Amino acid sequence: MPILKVNYCIKKWPSESNECSGESVPSYREKSRKLALQLSEDESGTATVEVAIWIPLLLAFFLLLVDASMILYNKAQILRAVQDLNRSISFQMIDAGNTAAVAQFMTDRLPGLMANLSTPIPNINNGLITTEMVIPSQQLTAIGALNFLPDFDIRISATHLAEF
Repeated sequence: MPILKVNYCIKKWPSESNECSGESVPSYREKSRKLALQLSEDESGTATVEVAIWIPLLLAFFLLLVDASMILYNKAQILRAVQDLNRSISFQMIDAGNTAAVAQFMTDRLPGLMANLSTPIPNINNGLITTEMVIPSQQLTAIGALNFLPDFDIRISATHLAEF
């Protein structure tokens, strides 16, 4: 590689005299190679890049976790309400054929959820009260982070012995 020989002067401080020398000055290729070598060995800022890559992935995972948790929580709440409905029908507190009373009972138990859900229809057969609900999973999410998945239905069923 050719090295240029250049005379140059350096003035260090205003009060000092100029120092002139005839030393060789490295070419641009040599300077760029040295700079590339220094940058390849320099690891400052790598943590920032790693965080910039991982934060969106962790945030997406957290949102998916929140939605999955809300589906399971809401499923448990609806199951509890259906079991209470069957128990109330068993003790003849509610007439199973009165859909308005059943809807009101479920709305009282699930004030935020029943606005989007259909009213369950209890079935009394052979001394057993069976109530079943089929709910689209998208209606139970909090954020909607699971909307990229195909919609799946959640089936909730409860059976209670009739006491009458």
